[in-house]
Amino acid sequence: MYTISNKNENWNLKLKRRILSEKVIMPNERIKEIMKLRDSEELYRIEGLIINNHFPISLEISYLLKYSFPNLKSKDLSTMPPYEIFIKKYELKISKVRESFSAKMLDQETSKKLKALDKTFALLVNRLAWSNNIIFEYRESIIRTDKCH
Repeated sequence: MYTISNKNENWNLKLKRRILSEKVIMPNERIKEIMKLRDSEELYRIEGLIINNHFPISLEISYLLKYSFPNLKSKDLSTMPPYEIFIKKYELKISKVRESFSAKMLDQETSKKLKALDKTFALLVNRLAWSNNIIFEYRESIIRTDKCH
């Protein structure tokens, strides 16, 4: 499983999360299909940056089942890794995670957020996470390949 963390002290990582936006949404058809949702299910859409030593290295857009995370606060997400919150605060039992990896050319808006050059390639990681047989998260992570390896 792909993860960005501060665990390895030898790498001199000083990671921070900065939440750019958090809102409750009704998902579009694409997200409904990916997460296998019913029409009435609301999601949190949370967009944030992972920053290392003042440089954005990853843009993450997470779609979370709202009913699974009552009173979720962006303040919490900027101070603790999301899965730590899911497990400790919400006692979520994660049963399966599936990820796919592909290359993505950065558009102008994403390049600006990541402080990268337009039309350069990044790594796109799509993640689905289950608790029992319910998909509780769909996440798209766009990772700068010039800052991570």
